[in-house]
Amino acid sequence: MPQESSNNLKLPAIHKPGHKRLYVDHSVNKRLNLLDELLKNPERSKSDCRRRKKIEASCGGPRQTPERERNKFAKKKTTGKWDQTFKKVAKKVKTSLLWSHDLGLDAISKEETPKAYQVKDTTSELTLSFDVNNFKARSYGGLSSKAKEILRKHELERTPQELKLLQDVIYRLKCFEKYPGRVRQKLAKIVCFEAYNDERVLLRQGYMGMSFYFIVSGAVTVMTTDVDNKTGKSKTHILGELQEGSSFGELALVHNIKRTATIVSKGTSEFLRVDKPDFDAVLAASQRYEWNRRLKIIKSLDLLKMWTPKDQEACNQKCRTVEYPLHKVIFGNTKDEQENLYIIIRGMCRVVRDLTLLRQTLGDGTSLFHLPQDNVKEDPSWVPERHLWSIFTIGKGQYFGVGENLTDTYLVSWQKVECLTIPRVEFSKHTGPQVLHKMVKDLNNILPDNKELLCIMKAQNRWKAYKKELIQQVVSRRHIPNATVHQDIPKSIRLGSVGNDGTRID
Repeated sequence: MPQESSNNLKLPAIHKPGHKRLYVDHSVNKRLNLLDELLKNPERSKSDCRRRKKIEASCGGPRQTPERERNKFAKKKTTGKWDQTFKKVAKKVKTSLLWSHDLGLDAISKEETPKAYQVKDTTSELTLSFDVNNFKARSYGGLSSKAKEILRKHELERTPQELKLLQDVIYRLKCFEKYPGRVRQKLAKIVCFEAYNDERVLLRQGYMGMSFYFIVSGAVTVMTTDVDNKTGKSKTHILGELQEGSSFGELALVHNIKRTATIVSKGTSEFLRVDKPDFDAVLAASQRYEWNRRLKIIKSLDLLKMWTPKDQEACNQKCRTVEYPLHKVIFGNTKDEQENLYIIIRGMCRVVRDLTLLRQTLGDGTSLFHLPQDNVKEDPSWVPERHLWSIFTIGKGQYFGVGENLTDTYLVSWQKVECLTIPRVEFSKHTGPQVLHKMVKDLNNILPDNKELLCIMKAQNRWKAYKKELIQQVVSRRHIPNATVHQDIPKSIRLGSVGNDGTRID
């Protein structure tokens, strides 16, 4: 029997009525082979074209190339998690190659990128690069020599490439975190760099304000000088220090008044300066908003709302708002007077005691704890242990840092906390020393000593042991077999309760 040509070959159907089409069988492969032959044959008749269209319809759509059609049916078998992983790796390698091309790695500066690695492919001219600095936190406390050189130029002499570099620098600096992106872009055009040695007077009390400063690195001391009207003698008070990330000098520019304090550099410090015309154009609105916000906070606090409006405005000139992230130690382990008084205006803080105890293990496996300073004969077998106790929590409107005894005690932000800091000298001036002493006494009465904490710890341990023993007893009783039978149950309970008249109540 002669063989039939491919043109007269009858193709079996993929599925018949009543049969479930669960998978692609061998008939599909035969169709694909025939379709490959029809596509490769350049001289096709009209009947071949009609047959090809029928095959395409039975295979699920038009067929352009044999390879593409085969991949369509083999997609579910070949696609897996390893293929997806390979695609991700390939995409990352491609991105790294683009870094190599865009960044110009041949001109990498050792100062700007001290940890840049390059891997060259021997089969091509491509270079794979990895810069450690690209994966570091975007905040640092200093400026590179290149950035300082640009910042010393006049704003009209800075090129677009240099402005782009300064924008990246400003986004990284801590002192510009509170400003929106559009303000940071404008600051890149107007800020100027300055550096001073120790004890350099930056601002002097009583002079008109001409500039506003951001502290890039180092610190400054804030001082005020008061003149006694009766004696005519002047007395200088140190209000505190401002560290890296802070700013100063905005008050005189916002309200067009003279300087209210003297600012002196402490050690070698670096600053970014904004002059008054640029300040009025870029920062005046945001600084005026901060001023009004602080004043509103002062008037809402129970501790300060009874002050006169003049005292509240005077306090607003010296106080500042400071934000602390989660689980940040604000301060502690001191019993000296602090420079600033802290009032929580948002968030919660925990008072934590760092307590060292000596564990004594008894013969039955239980433990006793002793304080190291107790008049107890210490045994060499006693093991010292460190315990961090959360004593209590304080929230909005409560204060700390007035001079209370914080030996081995720390204040830790339990949430994102914002505090209003008021110089102690300024607060005492408006309230009097008696109020401040009362605040210190109240806080010392609330804070427990180590002996009280040890008693609380022993009570908690006894309670934990009791709960553990009780749970074990309850669990052990579940394995006792219940031998109660139906006849052991009182008849009154089985049939119902009996009333006073002798009748049964169902």
